[in-house]
Amino acid sequence: VLEDKLAEVKGLYQDAFGLDADSESDEGSEFEYDADGTLWNVMTGTGPLTVGVLEDKLAEVKGLYQDAFGLDADSESDEGSEFEYDADGTLWNVMTGTGPLTVGVLEDKLA
Repeated sequence: VLEDKLAEVKGLYQDAFGLDADSESDEGSEFEYDADGTLWNVMTGTGPLTVGVLEDKLAEVKGLYQDAFGLDADSESDEGSEFEYDADGTLWNVMTGTGPLTVGVLEDKLA
């Protein structure tokens, strides 16, 4: 189980940074000294984010939200919620959840 988790984390690292966690290569980096003689490891990244990359990341986050909460992030449906006014006249959006997380619920999510 621990080895599976390690493999998963290495995969996420690879996806996020495009680097192999086990690689000892310094590809994409170089060492330089500044005017004070301090050694710096200069890393060359992938450049600025593009709209396409941001859209892909947004889609990934929406998928994770869907997996975690069972709700569509783009949905404007008020299913499971209702509006109420309190004694002061303030409008509240009352959401009814599924209750607190328990060990059983978490184990089911991991399965």
